[in-house]
Amino acid sequence: MKWLSRLLVIIFSLLAICVAGVFLSQQVKPYRVISAIDPSNPVRRNYEEFVRLYQDENKLHILVQFDQKIPTSEMILAVKKLRQRLETIRYIDEISEINNATYPSVNGNSFKFVPFVSNRGLISSRAENILRHSPFDSLYLGRSHNSYLLNIVFKKEMPKKIGRKIMAEITHDLEDMSSDIDAKYFILGDLFQQSEFQTQIQKNNIKVLPFFILAIVLAFYFFFRSYGVALLALFIIGVCYISTVLFIAWWESALSPLGSMSLFFVFIISTSDLVHYFTSLQKNPNAGGHDVFKPCILTSITTFVGFSSLILSDLIPVRDFGMYCCMGIVVGFLTTFYLLPLLIEIFNVKVPTTDSRSQHLAPYRLLCFVQRFKLYIVIFFLGMAGTSSFFLNKTFFEHNFLQMFSQKHLLSRSVKVFKQEFGFSGNLELIIHAPEELLNSVEGRSKLSQIDKAIRDVPNVVDILSAHSLLLFLENGLGLGNSQSMQVFTGMREVGIFSNLFPLFRNETRWIVRLASLDSKDLLKTENAINEIFTLNKDNNELRPEITGYAQVRLAVTKMVFESFFKSLGLTFIGIFLCFWIYFKSFKFAVLGMIPNIFPIMAIYGLAGYFRIPIDYNLVILNSAVLGIGVDDTIHFLHFFKEESWRGSIKAMVKRSVFKTYSPLTKTTYLFLLAFPAFFLTEFRLFHQISLFLMFGLGLALLADIVFMPALLLCLSKQRLGKV
Repeated sequence: MKWLSRLLVIIFSLLAICVAGVFLSQQVKPYRVISAIDPSNPVRRNYEEFVRLYQDENKLHILVQFDQKIPTSEMILAVKKLRQRLETIRYIDEISEINNATYPSVNGNSFKFVPFVSNRGLISSRAENILRHSPFDSLYLGRSHNSYLLNIVFKKEMPKKIGRKIMAEITHDLEDMSSDIDAKYFILGDLFQQSEFQTQIQKNNIKVLPFFILAIVLAFYFFFRSYGVALLALFIIGVCYISTVLFIAWWESALSPLGSMSLFFVFIISTSDLVHYFTSLQKNPNAGGHDVFKPCILTSITTFVGFSSLILSDLIPVRDFGMYCCMGIVVGFLTTFYLLPLLIEIFNVKVPTTDSRSQHLAPYRLLCFVQRFKLYIVIFFLGMAGTSSFFLNKTFFEHNFLQMFSQKHLLSRSVKVFKQEFGFSGNLELIIHAPEELLNSVEGRSKLSQIDKAIRDVPNVVDILSAHSLLLFLENGLGLGNSQSMQVFTGMREVGIFSNLFPLFRNETRWIVRLASLDSKDLLKTENAINEIFTLNKDNNELRPEITGYAQVRLAVTKMVFESFFKSLGLTFIGIFLCFWIYFKSFKFAVLGMIPNIFPIMAIYGLAGYFRIPIDYNLVILNSAVLGIGVDDTIHFLHFFKEESWRGSIKAMVKRSVFKTYSPLTKTTYLFLLAFPAFFLTEFRLFHQISLFLMFGLGLALLADIVFMPALLLCLSKQRLGKV
């Protein structure tokens, strides 16, 4: 019957791989920052209402940058041809650029719109002067005068699911243009950002997964000298991985960036119990892994506790990430201790034993080193903790999804070039609510002028695009008087010009405040300064400000990052401490077990503070990952330390514990250090940061458990440790 069992296992594996492969290749979730916030949150409801009213997410901005040697007329003609080609793409509603853009020209009380570009394909001196004034100075032409902006508006009925296809057609046309003339293109906009996130998630799975599979097979073969062991380990890890994929498909129906990362975490976490199980068989084939069952169930519980703390986060991606990892942890433990023994029997896999002398050589040398320098080791670790704590106060929280890719990625380069050409990093949306009669009156214009001047004086503000700035242009740019400019403005408004700034039938006006910096601290200062301008001026009681849009979402997410960081850290620490206390039945042992696990956390965030790396919501998971995974080594060490209590001597107990745990602890950490560099194959900057921090944190956690912990116990051996 074994041949039938083997056949069923193989068929099940192939079917599961096919199902998971289809899901990973097709069901990739578009990434929107607002999706990190719960739908019932007022900030999200406010933002979605703003997007609905102003259609702010159905726009795309393309910057075409030509070589300086190309004549201006050829640049303008190339932009025109590009627009005409893009207009043939389905679901594009309109495209505005320098060729079809116009400016108002006034004759008495009437006005007409004059093209910026003449029939000869040139920009007149008057048009160039107009382009230097707000609101036209950041709409069509960059500062270098060899960069031209195309603003695309998509139709409201465009289905979200074909966004990537539309984006692919646009990119294809841009590539063709670049091949015809010496020009580069840069893109910003919600559709492009979502498309890039979807594409990169799929590329991640294609690039990283094969590397992980190869690393696991080679590592397990190197550790246990058996291809059978390597393939069974890969099968168990595959079961955990595919189970998590199916859970994500049921829960979310799509794959998000952190959902993608959770799959790789599950892939790596599930190796820990496997290494301990096979190491146990390697030492004693007849033990059946029973000697590591208790510590492994505790490590699974503490890792589960660590990641389950994320489920209480207000950030949906962090919450889902914690849930997916918990799912993988449960499946990993159950399959290792209940399915794996059956597979070993079905496939008749033998775990080769090792020479006990060679196996004990490395831990013997380590123990000699620790015994000789135990006091210096303790002082070194405590000094490192003190140094790390000094830089903790420099840690700061921030979220900027425009910087989530590597510097060479098109999105990152686009953000940089757009800032160079137009002098701002992004916008703050300010809606001023007031009776329409007041907004149209001379009194209202006077109040808005005062507010406009005050906001422009805020250090982070570069410019303001608004109906009021258009009025200022009519007065200053065209030289019209107050009465005449208001008549022309009213006429423009009635025909729908700039309706997104001053919509009809709503008692409000929209101000797009251009900002030099979108850093969270600068954003918060700017918001507070604007609110203070309205608060301090008692004459502006009828004008009610409302800051909305993406800037408000960023501030809300940053606040949630701050709260989630401390919530996950506190819950993980308390949860693991209680697990220690219950398992070891000793408060002193629980405290002892937590000491080495404080070092990696302090060192990671001290490092982040020193290099000024912001704590984004993607890095909040580090608390749970480092504590939840790193504490596993502590559990195994203290389990065997306590098991040797009959020996009486602390020195003998430390020696036996080091000899029993050195091999599996170093093997699991080597696996982690071997696997995490795979994240550098991706374009996700957040994956690079998480990989570096985890490699550093888990490596330090291993040293804390096999170097610092024995040294600390030996230093305390002359004192009463109490009953162990």
